[in-house]
Amino acid sequence: MAGSTGSFDTEAKKPVGVDAPTGHGKMILATLRALTFATSLTAFLLMITDKQGVTLPNPDGTSTRAHAKWHYDGTFIYHVVATGIVFIYTLAATAATFTIKTANAAFVFFLLDLVGSYLLISSVSSVVGVAYIAREGNSHLGYGEVCSIFDKFCNQIIASGVITVASFVFLLLAVIVGAFKLMKHWAYVS
Repeated sequence: MAGSTGSFDTEAKKPVGVDAPTGHGKMILATLRALTFATSLTAFLLMITDKQGVTLPNPDGTSTRAHAKWHYDGTFIYHVVATGIVFIYTLAATAATFTIKTANAAFVFFLLDLVGSYLLISSVSSVVGVAYIAREGNSHLGYGEVCSIFDKFCNQIIASGVITVASFVFLLLAVIVGAFKLMKHWAYVS
């Protein structure tokens, strides 16, 4: 039944090749990873330099000095760690993009890009939630807004969040390009 139409082939299907994707895909991946590096580094630097001190008046006529710093909140610490991991990874991945020789290595970088994108979106989601409460408050829970007092601090957090969203988009595009390149590469013989 080897030549008849409708027969079943009992042999296992094998990948066409073992080389990594080549061509424009590597240049696109390198560019997207470089953009991710630049934006995640910027978001990281914005966060670690974010601090503000203000003088608040007391009812008795004296004043108190209050400070807001990024490391006072676990959400902001997570954001700094996540963007730090991603910018270090994407620096290494951008450099390694042109030296990847096998599809297995390309697949590992695809998975690492995917994990990096998860880190970015989870950290920016938590930062946006905290920034929203800081800007708007929550009367049901008794949280007052603090951005009218710590305006520079809040604006820098929001800027870091917006830049992190751009970083996520670049890395997500790298994941999509990597997936398509690997799909085309690992086409199976029918």
